[in-house]
Amino acid sequence: KNSLLNTSGTNKEKGKVFATDCAFVGFKVAFGANVLVGESSSSILQTCVVANRCRFVNNGIAINQNVDGRLIDCSFNKNDYAMVFRQSSGFTTISGCRIEWISKNGIYIDGGHHITVTSTEFDRCGYAGLYVNNAINCTFSENMFRRNGADETYDSTNYENNSHIVMKNSTGCILSNNNTVAKHILDTSSG
Repeated sequence: KNSLLNTSGTNKEKGKVFATDCAFVGFKVAFGANVLVGESSSSILQTCVVANRCRFVNNGIAINQNVDGRLIDCSFNKNDYAMVFRQSSGFTTISGCRIEWISKNGIYIDGGHHITVTSTEFDRCGYAGLYVNNAINCTFSENMFRRNGADETYDSTNYENNSHIVMKNSTGCILSNNNTVAKHILDTSSG
């Protein structure tokens, strides 16, 4: 455990991770490709993370380029991004998770596919809680959105970073009507 917490966070190996009741703190990328959003890479490696009741805190990206994974009842706090799915990552189920106090997007999907997010809470993400672009066959249902997008000044010509949900250029994606927005995005007074 000490070696995990004291490393610089350079995990980029392809493979499977099974974790239950664990905490991951202070990595550039906790699991997946060691490439942040905005950085270029000719080939982004993928990993399969199956996590149950785990906590991810103060990471650059907690889960990056996941494929064939399941994240159940996990907590993501104070990361830059909770989860990032790009290029061909997907076939992942996220259920019963709490994503809060994220500095950018809670879940960022750009080119991902077959991702299911259900019964998950997005609270106080700096940008949109859920950002979806160029996705294929993703489903989002029974999620709760509170106080997302509050770090960005509202601009009617660029609304993406101060929204709860952004979905564009996607095919076969379902955003069901049983998602809930609990508070207006500008209401950040309750901490």
